Amino acid sequence: MRSAVHAWKLANVLVISVSGNLTGSLPEELEEHLLSAYDDDFDVIVDLAKAAYLGPDALASLLHAAVATNTKHRKLLLAEVPQHLQRVIKAARLMHCFVTAPTVVDAMYRITKSESRLPPERVAFGGPAAAARTIHVQVELLQDSCERIVAAGQVSQFAFGPHSSSAPTAR
Repeated sequence: MRSAVHAWKLANVLVISVSGNLTGSLPEELEEHLLSAYDDDFDVIVDLAKAAYLGPDALASLLHAAVATNTKHRKLLLAEVPQHLQRVIKAARLMHCFVTAPTVVDAMYRITKSESRLPPERVAFGGPAAAARTIHVQVELLQDSCERIVAAGQVSQFAFGPHSSSAPTAR
């Protein structure tokens, strides 16, 4: 397999396809594409289906781009991440930094759906109108529960952690 980084634009989305090992000058090429998308205010989908190896430079570029696009209220999604790369990202404790999608098509759908600018509690993913009402009610109930927890926390002190008890602990 020949290593390469290819990019193409679809509407306001830059799709970057990575194949093979991301070593040598390829991490810099990836970063150039990511910077271009950032400057042009594009959402980004990184297709990793054919990626074999991501070096630390490539991972750092992806992480930096994910944080930067998030501050511009844009999206960076990793699509079709192979299992071995998922393990690397998890081992580096970076999984929470990335949004992943099973396919490029699904990533494109998520970006399109988020651009509809509907509030999250109103969005129903392909379900009937009754499902949308159920989701909305469940979100309202969750919000109400959270408000009650916050209000209770302001009234009373919760005792958590090793320093909360005045009694000595047995070791």
